[in-house]
Amino acid sequence: MQKFSLKGIWNFVLDHNNNGIEQNYHKQENQPYLDDKIKIFLPHCLNTEPQDKLEDYSGVVWYFKTFRIPPHFIGNKIYLHFDRIAQSAIIFINGKKVGKINGAFIPFEFDITEEFKDRFEEHFLAVRIDTSEESRRYPIEPNINEYYGIFGDVFVRFEEKIALISHFMDTKLHFNPNNSVEYAELSISLSFLNNGNEDYTGKINLELLQDNVSIIDTERDFDILQNNSRLMKIVINLENPELWSPENPNLYDLSMRVSNNLGTIIREEKTIGIREIGLKDDQISLNGTLMEIHAKPFKIDLLESGYVLPEHYIFKQMQELKNQGINTIYPNQGTFSPLIFKLASYFGFLILANLPILSLSLSEKSTFFKIYINDVNLEPCLALYTCNREIKRNAEINRILLSYEKLFLEIDQTHLFVNSENLRIDE
Repeated sequence: MQKFSLKGIWNFVLDHNNNGIEQNYHKQENQPYLDDKIKIFLPHCLNTEPQDKLEDYSGVVWYFKTFRIPPHFIGNKIYLHFDRIAQSAIIFINGKKVGKINGAFIPFEFDITEEFKDRFEEHFLAVRIDTSEESRRYPIEPNINEYYGIFGDVFVRFEEKIALISHFMDTKLHFNPNNSVEYAELSISLSFLNNGNEDYTGKINLELLQDNVSIIDTERDFDILQNNSRLMKIVINLENPELWSPENPNLYDLSMRVSNNLGTIIREEKTIGIREIGLKDDQISLNGTLMEIHAKPFKIDLLESGYVLPEHYIFKQMQELKNQGINTIYPNQGTFSPLIFKLASYFGFLILANLPILSLSLSEKSTFFKIYINDVNLEPCLALYTCNREIKRNAEINRILLSYEKLFLEIDQTHLFVNSENLRIDE
């Protein structure tokens, strides 16, 4: 997957009278007549802008961006991706509505291939966001602050004709009679899609490295029919592995390549840790041993900057928690940030991934979970998917939780989904 980032300078305007669609704000030819436009930098939290006391603003706002995509994107399936927008949003490209989202704090994307067929010219992106009280659909979570805007990454990506669309790894440790680990059995599942009109035959190569030294290098024949999908499962046995744990967060690099005589068409590089996580008597078991969990919430929102936090601040937060003897964190909106997971794997934190309860349609939930899970599922820090412990209030929420659990088990069978209230956690 190749990305073209749209972060940076955008135009921004308030729509006090909520007549922007009627006035064709979303059409590029009308931009010169919007006198109140200001420049902002994305990611952006409008409540932290000093202009016009935007921290108190409730209503409709617009974001605008002109861009060109790289020529090699043309001819492939192209998607427009937003990490996080609050609250409801309508998306336009070149004056045409391509989609809308009625939730918040979650990633979503749209297939915009039709807008870029054989078109190399400049494109115009307009995003209408409604921050009014009527539009708000919160996760039922007590630490959600009222920040609005496009406060996550925005990028255009294309899906190659042969695409790796998901990857999962299940780890099983095999012990010696003396209770030391003899070898780790890594079951790696790879799901591919052939978007092209030709069958493909080649090789798939998996290489495991530690400190840039190749430890295991295995190759398999690979073929996939035109306009079809293919699931492959490859098992790697690693003797005497250096396990990942909060005390010793040992990491490996996993390289995945698909190629034929014309060269490499897919290359994915992931950092992984080798560990086995389970539940026993409502306690988390890590690498065959029950863990004493010392947990804290991990909040990434600041009054002065909303969710647009510098990475060095998050790094410093984790350093401080590590010095306090914390070994487990449960982020609020940071659950949706791959950066949080990468740093947690590096420092040695387990993450209880609290998921918000949103009244999304099944299709919206499925799209969100697939985007989210694919970003983080190989990170060793990810212990469990959980629901927030404040939300077990009524039958309706319990029904939503059951639908979440069913959906998660369909998408990701390598991690547990539990009600975190049942876990024994020392906070």
